[in-house]
Amino acid sequence: MIGNYKEGTDRPIQPIDIFLKSPDSVLDPGGTVVIPPVKATIFHHEAELGLVIGRKGKDIKPAQAFDYIIGYTAFVDVSARGTGRGNSFSGKSRLWALSGVLKWAPNGNPFYNNFKLQGEYFRRNEEGTLAYDALAASLGTQTGRLSTRQSGWYLQSVYQFMPQWRVGYRYDRLDAGNMRIGLVDSGALAAADFPILARYNPTRNTLMTDWSPSEFSRIRLQYARDRSRMGIADNQVFVQYIMSLGAHGAHKF
Repeated sequence: MIGNYKEGTDRPIQPIDIFLKSPDSVLDPGGTVVIPPVKATIFHHEAELGLVIGRKGKDIKPAQAFDYIIGYTAFVDVSARGTGRGNSFSGKSRLWALSGVLKWAPNGNPFYNNFKLQGEYFRRNEEGTLAYDALAASLGTQTGRLSTRQSGWYLQSVYQFMPQWRVGYRYDRLDAGNMRIGLVDSGALAAADFPILARYNPTRNTLMTDWSPSEFSRIRLQYARDRSRMGIADNQVFVQYIMSLGAHGAHKF
């Protein structure tokens, strides 16, 4: 765990200005730093204070925090600057979901023909703080409130028209909902500075047919038109072979 020294006086003070480092990224004293092949304007070295964590734990109370630290060390962190801005969110995220399944078979016999309708609706509310340019790669870190209300749903149907054959259709949709960005409302930044938060409602349509040559296997052909990315329609074709292994009750297929 590393803590940043303050550089200059124009940087806002963060509530917790520390971050974790994987043990795999730490070199022995005198080790050589290998520069990765990334587009950066500069590889910047920073003198920092490192805390060595010696025990596993979670939900640690502040009074017990020092019991998990086995030492301190001087640390030099190397960062790639100019690779782009990094934004971060801290706060509360609440998710609600409702799902349901409807099954129907003519004459109550699902062996020859059956139909299944399945769907789910979810809603997510987020309240917290959004940090713009958390890496201080351009205009410097700025923070403001973020409030979002988003939802999504899917509905799919599968019809078995013969004992070994099925067809199906599925529709997925995400709704951008309502979003309040404090840094935009105050005029400090523009909505274009947060392209990942742009209002867009992704959708996907999927068709499939499958054949079950035995009770243990299934071959599926599936086509999807995915509009997850704004302005781009992605056409996808899948061919799947599914096989099940394991204990099962003795019965005829």
